[in-house]
Amino acid sequence: RVLDLRNNSLSGLIDVNFTGLPHLSTLDLASNNFSGALPDSLSSCQELKILSLAKNELTGKIPESYANLTSLLFLSLSNNSFVDLAGALSVLQQCRNLTTLILTENFHGEEIPNDMSGFKSLMIFALGNCALNGQIPIWLLNCRKLQVLDLSWNQLYGSIPSWIGQMESLFYLDFSNNSLTGQIPKSLTQLRSLVSTNSTLSNLNSSTGIPLYVKRNQSASGLQYNQASSFPPSIYLSNNRINGTIWPEIGQLKQLHVLDLSRNKITG
Repeated sequence: RVLDLRNNSLSGLIDVNFTGLPHLSTLDLASNNFSGALPDSLSSCQELKILSLAKNELTGKIPESYANLTSLLFLSLSNNSFVDLAGALSVLQQCRNLTTLILTENFHGEEIPNDMSGFKSLMIFALGNCALNGQIPIWLLNCRKLQVLDLSWNQLYGSIPSWIGQMESLFYLDFSNNSLTGQIPKSLTQLRSLVSTNSTLSNLNSSTGIPLYVKRNQSASGLQYNQASSFPPSIYLSNNRINGTIWPEIGQLKQLHVLDLSRNKITG
């Protein structure tokens, strides 16, 4: 039920008829040189829970048939050349059990959609280093279980919305290296998971063994974590155009390990 060919030098198309693998639960082809489009037949793997195709040379759109992957928990497509972000999110939000979605370094220069319904089960969402345009979309507020949110290294503009403070499970937030303006919303000092000493972090991916990568700068390949609780509780807002002062209430965030506000226009 597990097919793991990660970290090889495999190339060419993923030319497999997956209809003959109905009980496949894990497919890991990450860190190879596969090219071309995603195989549509993969949607027939109704028991697929973990799919990692990161760090390949894959192109094209996410097939609409992938909405049928209702058992999918973990999906990493980072470091490829996929297009049509709006279409991808529209398809994947129908994977109702999806808890981890890593789309870093795809959809270059596209607009981040603002009309999604959200992901009800999502805990980790990474969409960094895509040069995306637009504002921070309000549908993220519907991702009530979200713990880790990475939108770094894009071209997002506008202010940080005050509703961010309503995301009760959020403990890792990275909006660094964008074009965000305005002040730090006071609601950010009220993130429940960073205020309460009783908050617990889910061991979300401890059983998958598949690494998560969070890109911290353009020259590095990324920081690697193997489970959600490995992420240090952090707020990264560096290298934007944020102004105003730092709220004294930041001191209420007793669980916060990292606060990076560097390279902004903060005064006081």
